[in-house]
Amino acid sequence: GIGIYAGVPVTAASLLVVPGLILTCLNGIWMATILGVVCARYRDLQQVVGSLMQVSMFVTPIFFTRDQLGPRPPRPSRRPPRRARPIRTRRWRRSGTG
Repeated sequence: GIGIYAGVPVTAASLLVVPGLILTCLNGIWMATILGVVCARYRDLQQVVGSLMQVSMFVTPIFFTRDQLGPRPPRPSRRPPRRARPIRTRRWRRSGTG
């Protein structure tokens, strides 16, 4: 829905999202089943799994500052997307740069 609204073209590669999501869900089901059985047997493992989940959340790039991520790759085009042009045009007129 968001991709279509943003004007992202639907290609054969973008349709691979559907089987990818199905495989991810199936993978999560068997992992949850295995972890559920093991955590039921070894009660302390529940705290270990919770701690590992928290640590894995903190090592994701969500919490990094911009300078820690390194240089930004060059943009392929300086032209804004079609839907963003009217908003940016008004902003450019107001700031006197466009």
